[in-house]
Amino acid sequence: MSRPEGGRRRRRPDLAPASDQLTRWQRKATKRSGAPSPELAAAREGWARAGGEALAAQSIPLRRSRAGVLTVACASASWAQELQARSEELLRRLADAAPEAAVKGLRFVVSDEALPEPPPPPPPPPRPPSAAVRAAAREAVGEVDDPRLRELLERAAAAALNRARRE
Repeated sequence: MSRPEGGRRRRRPDLAPASDQLTRWQRKATKRSGAPSPELAAAREGWARAGGEALAAQSIPLRRSRAGVLTVACASASWAQELQARSEELLRRLADAAPEAAVKGLRFVVSDEALPEPPPPPPPPPRPPSAAVRAAAREAVGEVDDPRLRELLERAAAAALNRARRE
């Protein structure tokens, strides 16, 4: 048998069961596609049920190791420390909420991925009413005797008429 250049013979790996090869291929395909593993998806779904909405707003499960350790990203170091102190309780509650996640341990890290969504920007302020709208509002409340009350009613009527014109 001739040897390739360099004098080394290639060894063929032992045959492996097709199910092992399929499992390895699925794991690599999942990593490439970015889709979470079924265990991680279950842990993410059970995380809010295990700790509540406040906890879910400040932390998110990132990954699950083969050993079953769930890495959770926290919005701040104080959240990570608080959750680390409650890790046994959270682990028990997570096992009840999502047993299919098979989480054996928890690890907490500080990450920007866990920051809550910023609130939506406030709506733009309304445009001031035009002179014609102010005149119509002044005419509508002209019979009010109290000058302070008449001014307030005039402003309210002008704003209502202005809003009605925009819609």
